Amino acid sequence: MFSTILLYALAFSHGTHTHGIAEMKVAMEGKELEIEFEFPAVDIVGFEHQAKKDSDKAKVDQALKKLREHGTIISLPKAAKCQLSKVEADSDLLEEDEEHNDFEAEYEFRCEKMAELKIIKVLAFSHFPSVNKIKAVAVSANGQFQADLTKEKNVFQLSDD
Repeated sequence: MFSTILLYALAFSHGTHTHGIAEMKVAMEGKELEIEFEFPAVDIVGFEHQAKKDSDKAKVDQALKKLREHGTIISLPKAAKCQLSKVEADSDLLEEDEEHNDFEAEYEFRCEKMAELKIIKVLAFSHFPSVNKIKAVAVSANGQFQADLTKEKNVFQLSDD
């Protein structure tokens, strides 16, 4: 859907797995908005080994359920009139032969008033307290934006206004 813009955002991806630091990539094109997160597993469930015990599998399932509830992870301005069209969450913890495991979440929206989408408030910090920083990058027809978000500074500015 966002081939060129999303590829550009991915080029800004830091690509390293660092405990306490997650990544957020945002692509905006026309009325379409895509937001992707990548979190180190240890910051989400407290471990990064394969989930073999029932208790570990339950933690992974609970985390995936929380990540699929976009309203617990992000908040968008109501004025942008964004409707969720797709959500996916996944983790490598249930697969074999992975060393540094992550959780990934992807949200796609259709926003009727994209010009009103000037910020994204990130709520993930309150649900995953081991996440200390989120390295955010956004790409749109209006430019590129980058920020390091924290518990105290959790609003990602998508414009120079």
